[in-house]
Amino acid sequence: MFRSVKRGNRSINVRMAISIKEAMINSEKTINYRLPSGREEFATVKIPAGVQHGVTFKYAGMGDDSIKNVPRGDLMVQMSVLDSDGYTRKGNDLYTDKTVDCFQAVRGHKIQLKTLEDSVISVNVPAGTQPNTLLMVKGRGMPVHRTLNIKGNLYVKIHVLIPQLSASDLKKIKDL
Repeated sequence: MFRSVKRGNRSINVRMAISIKEAMINSEKTINYRLPSGREEFATVKIPAGVQHGVTFKYAGMGDDSIKNVPRGDLMVQMSVLDSDGYTRKGNDLYTDKTVDCFQAVRGHKIQLKTLEDSVISVNVPAGTQPNTLLMVKGRGMPVHRTLNIKGNLYVKIHVLIPQLSASDLKKIKDL
């Protein structure tokens, strides 16, 4: 008349914080977590390139093992992708800031930018660039998760620095 309800071992939920740089490439990270019994466990988590903030990965059979003769629960790892190295992520696009002086903004300038992949790219700041202009570098953003060689864009916000000039410097400029 009464059926016994089989209890299973529970899933363990952990949050893993990674930098945007770590989310940029396929990587692995070892985490430690505690089981309800108090025992500490370690797991190597594979981080796929382009992983989004908030995504949860399931590792079967790596969770709670309190109830003997019952399969272990699962380990649920939720990714927390943090802004880092001067970069912010929105979807698959990356955003960063660079400052040029007013003369570079007026006449145009090439800036060198270190990417999250540790390469240096050259970005053209066109002549007449205004403060807070967003320059787009196509295909230099985050990899699109589960695709081959597709990336978002990189946006560089240009800040224009106005120099502090002495009275004599101001007079020279006015005389031009």
